[in-house]
Amino acid sequence: MSVITTPRSAARPAARGASKQDLRKRIEALKPGDVFSIDRPITIDEFCEYGSDEYGSELVNGVIYVMSPPTDRHEALATWLARVLGMYVEALGLGEVRGGRSGVGIGRTSVREPDVLFFRRERVGEMTERGVHGAPDLAVEIVDSAKARRDAVQKQAQYQEVGVAELWVIDLPQRELRQFTLDEGAFRRIPAGEPGEFASRTVQGFRLRTEWLFQGPRFPSSLEIVQNLLA
Repeated sequence: MSVITTPRSAARPAARGASKQDLRKRIEALKPGDVFSIDRPITIDEFCEYGSDEYGSELVNGVIYVMSPPTDRHEALATWLARVLGMYVEALGLGEVRGGRSGVGIGRTSVREPDVLFFRRERVGEMTERGVHGAPDLAVEIVDSAKARRDAVQKQAQYQEVGVAELWVIDLPQRELRQFTLDEGAFRRIPAGEPGEFASRTVQGFRLRTEWLFQGPRFPSSLEIVQNLLA
């Protein structure tokens, strides 16, 4: 997920006593980099009803942040990873994979968008038509800057709160994968396994070479990886 930016020039003043029509107009007019609030926390229902699909945005504790476009390095990895994971999950009928713009509802006033998420087949009922889902079994966050790294830490706390079973934080500048599983309500970091390889704890049989995550945009063939995993 690209970092939330809040340039002073982009911040929108809080709306006081806004009517539904006025709130809709203000939210629909938001642009990348904008931050918008009113005199109370905006709810998930309002965010979904009035928010525009034109730009990626998140609702954080009742405040809307419209995200700047991700770097190409970030987007290339997110696309490749969603494709590899999606092909594998589809082949085995394990569940559903989403990328990019699918949200995770947290309480009444936060919606976070992992770069990739996965729901086991038994839990696809937690997914909704409006694209704001319950806690996924796996969430993936891609970090491409120091600010994005801080944002990922905040998301980690919220994902833990709602019970995300597994979290990957892929830190591109540091060339590091941080993998966590939920253990008695708290995330526990998984020690590195086989040299150069990591395996999901929630997607049965899915594993990758860690070095592949940092080879973008020339990633290994998605099809060959999946074929090898299924062999």
